Amino acid sequence: MAYARQWLADLLGRIGYTQAADDALRKMPEEFDLKQLEEFGDWHGISRDEVTDAMGGSP
Repeated sequence: MAYARQWLADLLGRIGYTQAADDALRKMPEEFDLKQLEEFGDWHGISRDEVTDAMGGSP
């Protein structure tokens, strides 16, 4: 599955990770895969669970 750079930036901005959102726009390719998404999250110290919690969901 491919993910879009703008989707990632919008998501991160909505949940309060504004610096990571800016970095996504500057550093991520237009489309990327799950492995690249996980590497980006690791680099910024953002886990899947943190994103899920910030969006009001459960793991």
